[in-house]
Amino acid sequence: MACDADGIGDSGVLIAGEAPVSPVADKSLTDPAPQPSTVNESRSAWGVHLASYHSGPEERITTLYIDQDGRVVDQRTRTRRFNGANPGLYYRFERQTQVGLYYNSVRRWTVYGGYLATTPRWPSLGLFLGAASGYTFRHRSRAIVPIVAPNLRLPLGEGYQANLSWYPDAGRDAVQAIHLSVERRFR
Repeated sequence: MACDADGIGDSGVLIAGEAPVSPVADKSLTDPAPQPSTVNESRSAWGVHLASYHSGPEERITTLYIDQDGRVVDQRTRTRRFNGANPGLYYRFERQTQVGLYYNSVRRWTVYGGYLATTPRWPSLGLFLGAASGYTFRHRSRAIVPIVAPNLRLPLGEGYQANLSWYPDAGRDAVQAIHLSVERRFR
């Protein structure tokens, strides 16, 4: 009766006197293969905010002039270009929580914090959820505003990546912003 490598005969019965050889004795079959490095690794990172592009060329600044009784007596609106140079720094912790500081598009300093949600299925895509200071929200200057920003990460080389983030705006005079930052990940 013939037997195969595991000592089991053609009929599926263990042949006496033969020591079975387990196919899992070879460690290469049970150990997971090393995975290639991806942009989604949960490592801490330092980043640099660089620049942004805006779909609208100007921001509107409205000044209301109010008399002593609280009535609006005059209103003037002026416009100026958005600031496209947004220098700043951020730090992302291993668990994807991020804090940072940058000079924003309306020429104020912004401090922010949040979480970068990612998935192993699409490692280059993410969604940043957080809050930021230094913006006007519902006519309140320097309010804390929510951030919901889809993010595309592009590897640049060993440990470096570029991040393109879209900051959507749904207001009446909505201006969309695309922001560029570069980061260095650490083990």
